[in-house]
Amino acid sequence: MENRLDARVDKFDYVVLGTGLVECILASLVSIDQKKVLQIDREKFYGGESASLNGEQLFAKFMARGADSGDKKYFPAGLDDYRKYSVTLTPKFMMSNGQIVDILVHTKTNRYLAFKQIAKCYLYRGDKLIKVPSSETEALTSSILGIMEKRYLRKFLSYVNAQDIKSPSSIAEMHKKTAKDIFDKFGLSEKCQELVGHAMALYHDDSYLNKPVYELVVRIQLYFKSMLRYGGSPFIYPMYGLGDVPQAFSRLCALQNGTFMLDVKNPEVVFGPEGTVRGVRIDGELIECHGVISDPSYVPAFVRKTGDVIRAVCILNHSISKTDDAASLQIIIPQKQLGRRNDIYIAVLSSEHGACPEGFYVAVISTLKETDNPECEIQPALKILGSILHKFVWTTPLMEPLSDVEKKHLFVSRSYDPSSHIESVIEDINRIYMCVTGRALSLEEKEAVLERQSEEVGVDDEIYL
Repeated sequence: MENRLDARVDKFDYVVLGTGLVECILASLVSIDQKKVLQIDREKFYGGESASLNGEQLFAKFMARGADSGDKKYFPAGLDDYRKYSVTLTPKFMMSNGQIVDILVHTKTNRYLAFKQIAKCYLYRGDKLIKVPSSETEALTSSILGIMEKRYLRKFLSYVNAQDIKSPSSIAEMHKKTAKDIFDKFGLSEKCQELVGHAMALYHDDSYLNKPVYELVVRIQLYFKSMLRYGGSPFIYPMYGLGDVPQAFSRLCALQNGTFMLDVKNPEVVFGPEGTVRGVRIDGELIECHGVISDPSYVPAFVRKTGDVIRAVCILNHSISKTDDAASLQIIIPQKQLGRRNDIYIAVLSSEHGACPEGFYVAVISTLKETDNPECEIQPALKILGSILHKFVWTTPLMEPLSDVEKKHLFVSRSYDPSSHIESVIEDINRIYMCVTGRALSLEEKEAVLERQSEEVGVDDEIYL
């Protein structure tokens, strides 16, 4: 689409800065509400931090280090065809029964995508990889737990399954007790607590122990419902990486008359005399709007840094040892196993998800930075991977919006956290949508609008996950 606007439509309801996953989903949801949307990105491609790179783009990104590479090629010999790589620097696995799947189905964007299940999940404990049970039955028959541990875990899981997470009275009761209170009540060992809290509920540290048990129950119920949907692992992941998901939502936004401008350098948010957003200035021209939805990197004056995320992309020519040659997997290293404050995540993908050629594997390590030596911090994860052909390690700032910035009609997303699952991203989408519209996200309403549009043009092409 041309980077040129008709003077007659130079006023929009919302301008969206960035084409990352959060921004593209929000742009499409707002456009379904019949709002006029303009989406801008400084890059020539969609995806932002969630973009998927081919082999040449991956090596050029880290070896050129921002320099103009010209005709120079960085992709080394011996790794097959660079076009067979599709590496997402911030891979986020999706709960197969989570809200992201609901959003894809209700908005019909699933028609543009294909998914495959993540084969296995592992927990690192005592210098060993322990397979996370793929069902309640497996959890209670697993050799990793002793007889008494299984008995206590069975009682705990029965308690979790019995809770009505939508009943106001049940919710009120669960807010009276912390997760630690319930663990103590059922006598769960530290091993069981790590399994439940970090591998099933997917907490990245132990701060949840002192919070109401309600959220823990919700997370564990989601975990088991996701496992039941397809059997085995609760996670699915898009073929060819997360980068195709923002593009799918961009297509939806375009169908709702959204406008796009790529390769736009230095867009500037402009405020009126009342202190609220007036528009966005591009090349000296003001594009008026009622509000701006933005990736934090576009509005540095309105965000604060809360930490740094360490990430590493590793290319391997072998599967991970002691995982039964799994083609895809998630490995979680709980904080206590390494004397850290935060978990370390490893996402491993292969040709089965279109991440790389057959015979190769791509592993992405991520965690919150705790020292001045990032690579040293992730050594335990690198050791799990074994021999590595190529490795790129970097850090990115973890940013969040300043308080009350929404009063300026500026709605800023948070940086991607180090977790290898997408739930925190969905929480951010819900938060921003509420701030923008003043109401909670209703996917049924969005589906109804799209159904009416389909009927008007005589289209019926639903494809479900």
